[in-house]
Amino acid sequence: MPANVGVSDRWIRIILGIVFAVLAIMGIGGTVGVIIFAVLAVVGIGTGLTARCPLYAAAHLSTRPKV
Repeated sequence: MPANVGVSDRWIRIILGIVFAVLAIMGIGGTVGVIIFAVLAVVGIGTGLTARCPLYAAAHLSTRPKV
């Protein structure tokens, strides 16, 4: 899968992923909240670091500038 996440989009995903990770570690929202925040953190940080988003690929979207 080619990279389809632009630079600003990557930073936003990474920052939000870190925020979600902190919320999960703090135990906000009980067990269900921790699970949801942990999943969101992994997805946000993962897609931010790899610059690849499966949902963008499925929808044929890209925030990465064309070269």
